[in-house]
Parts: sequence; C-alpha cells; structure tokens
Amino acid sequence: MDRFRLFRSRAFWFGVPGLVFLLWGWWDSMGYRSGVDFGLWGGGQSAGDVYAYCFSDGWPDSWEVETFQYQVEPEEALEWKIALIDPPHPVPDLRSVFIPYQLLVPCFLAGWAGLLIWRKRKFQKRLIE
Repeated sequence: MDRFRLFRSRAFWFGVPGLVFLLWGWWDSMGYRSGVDFGLWGGGQSAGDVYAYCFSDGWPDSWEVETFQYQVEPEEALEWKIALIDPPHPVPDLRSVFIPYQLLVPCFLAGWAGLLIWRKRKFQKRLIE
C-alpha cells in the first residue's frame, strides 16, 4: 500500500526555497538596510523588519529606481524606523507599514504546513477511492 512521503511531495520542496529566502532575509536585515525606491513608493528591510512606504499625494516627476544596501548599527536602524513612523517634520501624505520577520516566518510556516496537510489528505482520499 502506498503512503504519503513528505520528502517526495512537490508541496514540500515548493516551500523550502521560500523558507530559506525568509531566513536569509531576516539574518541579512539584522546588520544591513537594503531596499528599493521608486519615487513615490518603496520598500526594503532593516533591523529585522520588512517595510514599505508610499506617498499618497500626486504622481512622481520621474520614475527613477534607486536600490541600496549598507551596513547600519542597531541604534541607527531603530532611529530611522522611528523617523519613518513619526517623522520630525510631519508629512501628511506619507504612509508606511512595518512587518517583523518574527511574524512573517511563522505565517509562512503555518501556510506551508496547511498546504502539506491538504496534500496528504488529498493523497489519502485518492487511496481510499
């Protein structure tokens, strides 16, 4: 009788690169700030967080794309995060969101586990029929 083998499942191997990418991003974000800026919006990672921001007012004068990565100390990363959330000079049309890797990784694992459980039940149902 056949049985479900986790390591032979495409659903298992589909999730491995995603988990490795998330863990590498988390590790990389602890000492570096990296991201991309598209004029009115951008995103990146810094100090264990993934962030995105946008200016909700108007269209950009140009569509220049700027990428960056540089080393930062934890204190500097925290100051930058505070300045983006609550700028010293209020910017009414600035919107930002921070998502910590401590939330992203468990959410990814839960979704991946749900996919594996669904595939296992589908496999077992096919055997019964």
